[in-house]
Amino acid sequence: MVKTDTAATPVGQAPSLTITKTQVGGQNPVTTPGTINYEVVVVNTGNQSLTNVAVSDTLPNGTIGTLVKTTKVSRTTTS
Repeated sequence: MVKTDTAATPVGQAPSLTITKTQVGGQNPVTTPGTINYEVVVVNTGNQSLTNVAVSDTLPNGTIGTLVKTTKVSRTTTS
């Protein structure tokens, strides 16, 4: 005989993400004005899906840097 039981288990929502910016091209160290290429990686480290995430990069002079969007989706599931 198989017995079953059900119970509600509340799971707290913990949205979280990490952002890593790494220089991948251009002068290093920077000695003259020019183009510097960076890779910006955004990782969902929380326990729920995130939508409409927007990332901007404010430069030291206060202007917003140009981010070219490339999408690489990676999912890790733990139980």
